[in-house]
Amino acid sequence: LDPAAARQAGRDSAAEAPPTQLAARLVVAADGAKSKLRALAGANSLHRGDGDGAIATVAQVERAHGNRALQRFTAAGPLALLPLRHPHRVAVVWSAEQRAAEQLRTMPDAPFIAALQAASHDALGRIEAVDRRLLAPLAQRVADRCNPWQRLLIIGDAARTVHPLAGQGMNLGLEDVARIARAARSGEQDLGRANLWRGMAWRRRARSEATIAAMTALRAGYGYRGPVGRWLRNAGVRWVNQAETLKRALMLEAMGARGCAKRL
Repeated sequence: LDPAAARQAGRDSAAEAPPTQLAARLVVAADGAKSKLRALAGANSLHRGDGDGAIATVAQVERAHGNRALQRFTAAGPLALLPLRHPHRVAVVWSAEQRAAEQLRTMPDAPFIAALQAASHDALGRIEAVDRRLLAPLAQRVADRCNPWQRLLIIGDAARTVHPLAGQGMNLGLEDVARIARAARSGEQDLGRANLWRGMAWRRRARSEATIAAMTALRAGYGYRGPVGRWLRNAGVRWVNQAETLKRALMLEAMGARGCAKRL
């Protein structure tokens, strides 16, 4: 059979077939920030601030990263160097105001490398090369309802998007999955029964809003360039660093360990 004819036959067959209908006790919408399922359910995505853009690229560095992730808060915005499988290559995620991010994206390699070298404070030695740069707009949003229908749950980036400066978006999504898994393991016979997810949906919305507020405050605190603001920020960081109990609690929160341990 001619391959082109086979492809055309498949398209014709698909065009004639009626829409597929699926039935499930529970549907989980985890289809990303532009979730079609969220839109079909009539849940709104509420705006919680934007204006930043994220430059993403890969850099070849002089010193091995040792599987450590590094982050610096620069004048332009947070800069993350994330370890890749190759010991001398890191993923670069550099957040900045939209205009500054666009300037970084369009720079020739040499001036961009110089800017990245200065912003990273030589954390991994000389930056030897960079790949092409991509620019992604950053916006913080949260769904107004995580359980808009009895048998529909909205989780992950479909439920909220947060600034990537602390990696909390992934943790929140994993917490969502942990809640669902816990209910499934509990022996619940109908994972879509009435009111099963109402409390969880309310708590996930509240936690999302709190995380977005924390990321906004952190971004603003490290973005402030005045001497008084810098002194207060640095004094606060030093105090937290010396408060072992508080520091440990914040570390557990940042790793998602506290959120995943909480009840449904």
